[in-house]
Amino acid sequence: MINTAADGMIISHFLGGQAAAAFGLVFPIYSLLNFFPVLLRTSAQVNLGKYIGRGDLNSADRCIFYLLSSGLIAAVPLVLLLTALRSPALVMLSGHADYAERTLSLASDYLLWLAPAVFPMMLCPVLHPVMQMDGDVKRSPFAIQIATLINLSGDMMNALLFHGGMAGMALATTLSCYGELFVLVLHFRNSKTVLRPAAGDWRSMKQLMQLSEGFPMMLREIFSFLCGVLLNRLASRLGGENAVAVLAIGSSVWVFLLPAVMAVSGTCMTLGSVSAGEADSRALQTVFRLGVWYSFLPCAAYAFLFFAASKPLTIFCSGGDMQLFRMALPYLRALAMSLPFVCFCQMTEAQLIVHGKARRSSIFGILDGGTIALAFSWILSRFIGQSSLWYGRLAGTILLGLLALLFCFRLTSTGSERRGLFSPRPEEDTDDSLEATLYTTEEITAFSEKLRTSFRVKGLSFRTSNIAALCVEELACNTLQWGYASMVNSGMDVRAVYRNSEVILRFRDGGRPFNPEQYVRQFQSSSQDPSKNIGLRIVSGAASDMRYIPLVDHNIVLLRIPSEC
Repeated sequence: MINTAADGMIISHFLGGQAAAAFGLVFPIYSLLNFFPVLLRTSAQVNLGKYIGRGDLNSADRCIFYLLSSGLIAAVPLVLLLTALRSPALVMLSGHADYAERTLSLASDYLLWLAPAVFPMMLCPVLHPVMQMDGDVKRSPFAIQIATLINLSGDMMNALLFHGGMAGMALATTLSCYGELFVLVLHFRNSKTVLRPAAGDWRSMKQLMQLSEGFPMMLREIFSFLCGVLLNRLASRLGGENAVAVLAIGSSVWVFLLPAVMAVSGTCMTLGSVSAGEADSRALQTVFRLGVWYSFLPCAAYAFLFFAASKPLTIFCSGGDMQLFRMALPYLRALAMSLPFVCFCQMTEAQLIVHGKARRSSIFGILDGGTIALAFSWILSRFIGQSSLWYGRLAGTILLGLLALLFCFRLTSTGSERRGLFSPRPEEDTDDSLEATLYTTEEITAFSEKLRTSFRVKGLSFRTSNIAALCVEELACNTLQWGYASMVNSGMDVRAVYRNSEVILRFRDGGRPFNPEQYVRQFQSSSQDPSKNIGLRIVSGAASDMRYIPLVDHNIVLLRIPSEC
């Protein structure tokens, strides 16, 4: 995304308004190229999160392999579209608009040299969530930094040293995409990597159906493509190539705003899907409330900074062309003001997918894909001319944000009860669960006693209840004693669920990494004193399944204890 922004801004500043118009002409292609990656990214965030939440790492590994294979297969027709079929593609993009021959030639060069970038574009959206879920939180931003450095260096060298054109800009983007992919793939050389692609039946219907989670996001991208093409035609009719260049400048600057949107919606989807896999309805609600707060406060502050910097930014992008400057400035300001509403809409879409309401999410995806902004711009164009491009964008986005807000608070009837996104789903209310954050041994003792008593009341045997309490005491006490360098902000989140004739214990902490599975295996294979670490070995023996998951700089241990152990 940042590469796209750099291309648009440098093209408009160094190569002039005609090159900017050529970039604006092909810009909707990015939505088409993003059509399949959003499907892969959504599946990676939702399905991988659920697998990890359940502790099913084997299915997670097969899912990664399937997503990467699907991305490579999907890249082939898109490469053909940008190479052998680029002339029909340009006809589709330009329609009956009156573009200069040189503008079309520049656009054709850009598409040709962008084509090889399709392969990393399909793979990186899958790998970024994998890095974060595998505990390698630094690699993903580092890959983006490397890609940005390559792209900026290539763009500047192309513009200042080689005096190249659009082909050089596209080549720099292609090289940056491969640099990003290279950094991400190096993650799998680490011996501590937990998630690894594992070959499976990639033609499985089950795997194919899992991709359906991303259909709403795909709808948004395809509507973004169509609306981008139609908006370019409207702009060309209202203000010629200069108006199309303004849309290109606005789209480039919007990419700098978009990471705030993606960070909020992506985090809501990832953490929400993990909570769904853990059957933690309270955490689902907490994630959604945090998403609302981040959409309307930090994102609003971020938007204000861009609004304040819009004038010097427009001066740079317009390259000294005063007519272009006067047309672009209000459009950039409208984009900045619309950011909190766009962020809230996409966060709502992500949360609806996590809740299994893909159909409702698809409605927002279609509207958020530019449909409502295009409709407002077209209606207003009959009255205010060129100004409709930014007034329509702002009015449509604000209206959509208000509709999303009303939708989230609208309660839907379910029998005698009424529930909305802020309420847990009915099937989650039946979980017999206990949870707490423990900071001291006294709190651990009190929680384990509460767990023992509660599960005995629910019909669990005396032996199993005691074993579950012992597991809590052993792992929680060890974490508090050895897991933190200091006692500042030290604690452990513990959740116990009795469901389907088994006890599920989840432990989560932010201390130093420690894999109890690996430790027990090493201890059992050595000739050490068998009386040492007796507690941890009892826990391992009592559990039918023990999983360790490093997730977003946290340690998660999942224990499953059968009701009769």
